Amino acid sequence: MLALLTLTSACASSGSLSTLNFAATDASTAMLRPGDKVQITVWRQPDYSGEFAVAADSTISHPLYQDVKVAGVPVAVAEQRIRTFLARYETNPQVVVEPLFSVAVGGEVRKPDLYQLPPQTTLSQAIAQAGGPTETGQLNKVKLARGGQEVTVNLSAANAEWANVPVRSGDVIIVGKKHDILREYIGPFASMVAAAASVVYAIRR
Repeated sequence: MLALLTLTSACASSGSLSTLNFAATDASTAMLRPGDKVQITVWRQPDYSGEFAVAADSTISHPLYQDVKVAGVPVAVAEQRIRTFLARYETNPQVVVEPLFSVAVGGEVRKPDLYQLPPQTTLSQAIAQAGGPTETGQLNKVKLARGGQEVTVNLSAANAEWANVPVRSGDVIIVGKKHDILREYIGPFASMVAAAASVVYAIRR
């Protein structure tokens, strides 16, 4: 998990959504990836229903759905593939498909972990899912890694530009830590002054 929550990206940047053109902010372009899950609910068909993982070959990890590829295509296409498959067994199947993206949330949050979140979940909601920021958490400096990019975003206000951006599969969200000026700067400086005073005192003796 520590390795999972370590940010490694091709570039680091900060700015607005418009200037960054950040990948996959539009729900229509969101895609499932291996490691995600999909919740399938078929009316009056419990054998066809459940929460299933997306396998490494992009199919659904279940004997019934093992030939249905859902990763690497827009979510709407994946949903249609599932409905088309079920139509072999049901006339006009009543089915609800909910993708669940794997999103890592770490840093200064109360419950850092890998979460399975629906596509409509926002960045702010993902942090809330992880228990919210700790006392030392800094929501105006949250690092988001996505698609080989890394950006520092401000989520400190509900109307912040990035607050309502939806999560995407593979996102890594790291809440920054507030700096304790007294502990980080004044404390060490005071210790240095005290040490220097001790040396001077010892020399003069």
